[in-house]
Amino acid sequence: MRQLVGPPDGDDASGGPAVPADLPSDPGEAARARIAYAQQRVQALHAVLDEISTRAQARLAAVEQSGVLSVGLSPSVAAFSPDVPRGQPVSGPVTSGFGVRSNPFASGDSEAVSEMHTGIDFSVPQGTPVLATGPGVVRIAGPSGAYGNLVVIDHGNGISTYYGHNSSVLVSPGQRVERGQVVALSGNTGRSTGAHVHYEIRINGTPVDPRPFLDLSP
Repeated sequence: MRQLVGPPDGDDASGGPAVPADLPSDPGEAARARIAYAQQRVQALHAVLDEISTRAQARLAAVEQSGVLSVGLSPSVAAFSPDVPRGQPVSGPVTSGFGVRSNPFASGDSEAVSEMHTGIDFSVPQGTPVLATGPGVVRIAGPSGAYGNLVVIDHGNGISTYYGHNSSVLVSPGQRVERGQVVALSGNTGRSTGAHVHYEIRINGTPVDPRPFLDLSP
């Protein structure tokens, strides 16, 4: 914003006083010139603030339309936090959504016919790079039961993302990662029927539907 409205009051770009270069010699005229110059700067600042407000309102409207607020995030965090996960970890079709589904492992009485699926599955070839959907700190990186080789990233504000069934993990616990960084390669480890990425978002420990986050702009 400083670049749009100029340097702060009292300084111009060269470090001198923020006043017109050619002040009249008459004291009264000089005072009026200073006032006019100050008014121009105030008007420029108002224009910038109006633009910022318009953009903020548009971003809030987009977040509300996405459905992200339904999972418990505050509007300010969802719209403006740079750490909120956005987009997909891989480019591939969704083969299983969030919610109750038929249990792919059901056989006789050994498994329930239906189960709660706590994330969404993307079908991708084995070895596909898996990207962090937001910046954060790696909490888990390695084998984790049914998830197979798992990466969990803590994004702050109670938000974490899970990336499961990887063939290999490329990060370590405690490591800081950025949005778009490759954290693993997809695979078929753990409780899995084929190569894919299980992607999960949790808010304060509770799994939520990741779909509203997939279309959020960075």
